[in-house]
Amino acid sequence: MLENLTDAGDTPLEVATAIQDYLRGSDFTYSEELAEDTGQGLQDEEPLVRFLDTRRGYCVQFASAMVMLAREAGIPARMAVGFLPGTVDGDQRVVRVTDAHAWPELWFPELGWMRFEPTPGVRSGLSPAYTRESTTTEGSASPEPTSSATSTGQDSTRPEEDLPADAPEDVSVDTGSTGVLQVLVARWPTLLGVLAVLVLGALTPLGAWLSRRRARTRDDAGRLEAQWQSLLLRLGDVGLVPRDGATPRQASRELSRAAYLDAEESAALASVVEALEQARYAPPGAPVPDVSAQVRTVWRGALGRRRRVDRLRALLLPEEGRRHWRSVLRLGRRGGPESGAPPERSGRESAGAQSR
Repeated sequence: MLENLTDAGDTPLEVATAIQDYLRGSDFTYSEELAEDTGQGLQDEEPLVRFLDTRRGYCVQFASAMVMLAREAGIPARMAVGFLPGTVDGDQRVVRVTDAHAWPELWFPELGWMRFEPTPGVRSGLSPAYTRESTTTEGSASPEPTSSATSTGQDSTRPEEDLPADAPEDVSVDTGSTGVLQVLVARWPTLLGVLAVLVLGALTPLGAWLSRRRARTRDDAGRLEAQWQSLLLRLGDVGLVPRDGATPRQASRELSRAAYLDAEESAALASVVEALEQARYAPPGAPVPDVSAQVRTVWRGALGRRRRVDRLRALLLPEEGRRHWRSVLRLGRRGGPESGAPPERSGRESAGAQSR
């Protein structure tokens, strides 16, 4: 049987469609009452074998049979359990327990997981569009409808079943490209959301990098101030914020304790603060030490001891990046930078701002 089905298709999708069509054919009957033993000694623990022998069963048997046949043909498959669309009652849709349903999903490298419908149409309606050829239409199934398949108004609420029996199906023979289009159309809100997250996840870290790069063009004292503010913002991204009104020296002690910095990292933070104080109170033009390495040591030490979700948020959605793009938009609306305009501040950088 399986050999005949695999010979019916040149591609895995065609083989899968052949298996589905075989199970949906007139040789199989949908019924919620399984057939009695065929007389071949089949036991209760062999329901699938009995189903393939008697060709009588309900959605679980049809879905299980297609999963096993697909796997035997080398196509990854799994069974999904859920509900049929139910019925429309006024402005509501009613889904009952009797609408419970099972169906197989098969994996194709080019398409991902694709739904199939081997259960006869009397229960499930038409099979997915990407498994039907435009030159053929499915014949009506002959089994007697069951109570779950004939709920009041159920058939009339399924758009696919509203079509007359002789209506042509506007589905291309190119099942591969049609399948891709079906997936894209069905999942466009999810894809749009993923795209927005990717764009945001790329632009925000880029803004933080541009902000730090712009700071390198200042004089030594200005660059050190920018490094301190950048460090405060990044530490704030992982929940490390000194109390309002703290001086840089007080902030360094609080941050060292809160971040559980080791001796080397605490010394690096103290070096940054010492250089900052020297730069603020030294005569104009006095040399200012480069503390870039110390800033990196403090940041890596603090980041490494935070929760994974905090680290991920700090790397993908840094406040420094968001602030950069807000500044760009604000300057764009004003037509250019205003001289002497103070930078935007928040509570997390108040420790640095208080001692300006």
